[in-house]
Amino acid sequence: MAGSYVHCSSRAFNAFLLGILVSPILDGNIAGQDRVSSSNRNTDSKAPDFRIAKSAPIEMLFDSYHNVIDLGPLPTRQSGIVTLKLSNPHSTTFDFEGIEIGCKCTSAEMTKTNVESGDATIITIGLDTPKAARTQNRSNSIRLIEKGGDKRSVNLVLRYTLSGLMNFKVNSYVIEVQDDSGWQEVRLPFLITPPVKEKNIELEIQPDSSGLSAEFVSDENTHFVVAKFHSDDVPENGLALTVTARHRLEGLADTARLLLTPRKQLEVTPRTLRFKIMNGAFEASALLRYRPAAKDALDELADDRSNALSVEARIGDLKGKVRAKRLGRGIHRLHLSLPEAEFRKDLDGQKPANAISWHVVTPEGSFSQDSRFTVDIPVSVSSTTE
Repeated sequence: MAGSYVHCSSRAFNAFLLGILVSPILDGNIAGQDRVSSSNRNTDSKAPDFRIAKSAPIEMLFDSYHNVIDLGPLPTRQSGIVTLKLSNPHSTTFDFEGIEIGCKCTSAEMTKTNVESGDATIITIGLDTPKAARTQNRSNSIRLIEKGGDKRSVNLVLRYTLSGLMNFKVNSYVIEVQDDSGWQEVRLPFLITPPVKEKNIELEIQPDSSGLSAEFVSDENTHFVVAKFHSDDVPENGLALTVTARHRLEGLADTARLLLTPRKQLEVTPRTLRFKIMNGAFEASALLRYRPAAKDALDELADDRSNALSVEARIGDLKGKVRAKRLGRGIHRLHLSLPEAEFRKDLDGQKPANAISWHVVTPEGSFSQDSRFTVDIPVSVSSTTE
């Protein structure tokens, strides 16, 4: 039967099978085939939003081949084509067999895989820019796999800057509010890149209250959204705020969430202590953090032998023995010990206590806090020998 045949060497055929079995995103190159491609990108039939043509020689960086391709500014939410003419200025031939890409937003196709010295290949790259980003500078990586191994492969890095951004750099904040501190403000870093202008962005803060406001503040090329609030408006269980930045013309929007919590001058952690039997007593450890309003109050606690800090702990009517050891500025480790017999008696009672009541005296006054607890009681297991 008449037909045409393409010779395929055993080495190329094995490479083709290896490409199928090991790396499904790479197109193996067999004899007579001079094109490889790779894509994780969702493509459609619409015309590209931008086209960029670049040319560069394969460069050697230390002991590997590495190229950085600067694409300049690119708009957000766009899909385009980058055509790269990659030339070989070296004395050896590059024989490429596949392409690896590092992002689902990128595709690549190489029209010529055997690039001799002085010759060039064309790489067609499809690129989708993100809808939103927390940084302006972006990069995408492409690796041209050479049959000679890693040291012969070529790494391409596409760099570009995003235009048309308006985003909070961080979308979630937890802010401690000190009691009676009056008006406070939080500066939220905000990213704006041309052609977006600050004057076209409006701010909204929810829940709507006369004591809350938000405005833009700019320092050279750095932008901030400043949220202002009064400590009296923050309840004991905290206050959740949402700040929304919305473009008046383009319909773009981004939000940042703030959780305002009252700052605790004194706190014992963890919230649940775990008692274990040691040396005939139930023992547990905790950390005490002291954040005084007066800065010099911490200096009085610098000496463990001072009487500036006094800690008492009770479970019901049972008073425990507390030792406090200073670990750092305003931080103490508490070691609580309860007599085993008396504590067991309390646990076995009709109305056992279910919390530890802490009473702490500091240079600024006294504080109280309750902590939950659990008890590890070993179970005696008797064994019989048959």
